[in-house]
Amino acid sequence: MGYPCLIPDWALNATATVSIAGEGVNEDGELLPEITLEKKCNLQLKSTQKLDSKKQAVDISGKAFFQGDICPDIRTIKGGTFIHNDVEYSIHAGSKALNFDGSVNYTELELI
Repeated sequence: MGYPCLIPDWALNATATVSIAGEGVNEDGELLPEITLEKKCNLQLKSTQKLDSKKQAVDISGKAFFQGDICPDIRTIKGGTFIHNDVEYSIHAGSKALNFDGSVNYTELELI
């Protein structure tokens, strides 16, 4: 049985270039970019505050929703960059919404 995609084609309102970091870090402690892709997404810009793992306030400036799993080789999205209309955002966190059978329905990125 196939599950319906929760992000339909008509809701994809932006084209963005996304670089997602993998698990490793370089000598300076920066995350290593693992994949770079250009995809259509649903971009919602809104300013909210969250606490990060160090209990510091982080301003979230938006969220981007993609159909399916945009990075199947990366289990946990830890960071990266998101570029839309020549504006660069940092990826604070990413999540993959799972169907009941374990497949990924959509990928969500929180942007700073």
